[in-house]
Amino acid sequence: MLREWATVIDWQQGIATLRCEQRAGCSSCQSSATCGTRVLNKLGPQVIHDLKIPVEQPLSIGQRVELGIPESGVLLSALLVYIVPLLGILLF
Repeated sequence: MLREWATVIDWQQGIATLRCEQRAGCSSCQSSATCGTRVLNKLGPQVIHDLKIPVEQPLSIGQRVELGIPESGVLLSALLVYIVPLLGILLF
């Protein structure tokens, strides 16, 4: 399971708006020479991602929550992003 922290910026009627920011500590990490995240962070500007997700329990603004994404979901997404165009090129 991949885990990331997010901050609650809004919660209304069971819908939470969460803000995820890129980590700024990548430059001081000891494994920065072999880390793909550091390379991706250098390519573009710092990006802030806002997510809207349904949450049953009320959340307060500024609260930090942990998000979890199963590795299988990430692998399936990567497979679709790279294999589908490749198959399209080969078939047509």
